[in-house]
Amino acid sequence: MRNAGNIVDYSGLTLNQDKATKPQTVQIVRNRFTWCFSTLENRSL
Repeated sequence: MRNAGNIVDYSGLTLNQDKATKPQTVQIVRNRFTWCFSTLENRSL
């Protein structure tokens, strides 16, 4: 994950900021992983 470094600095404020600002990014990342896995599955078939 790009933001792995932020885990060290997690406080209540940082966590709340992540909840406010990151959901869209997380959704994009999940969609990319899903697309990659589905593509690999289709190739293996």
